Amino acid sequence: MQISNPIITPFQILKAIENLTDAEKETLAIMADEKLSEELMKRRKETLLEMKRGELLSEDELFEDI
Repeated sequence: MQISNPIITPFQILKAIENLTDAEKETLAIMADEKLSEELMKRRKETLLEMKRGELLSEDELFEDI
């Protein structure tokens, strides 16, 4: 059995990105920035813990040290 490995050209990637919605482009940008992605995951975990304890954070509190 042969597995195909299609090659995508940079032009095809650019065209695919152009067809994304604004929200999808934002998500892609976050995923491409490793430090930002890690920080968002860390803050998500902190928020989930606060929510489980019934202590909701405001948006300002959540992002106060950025």
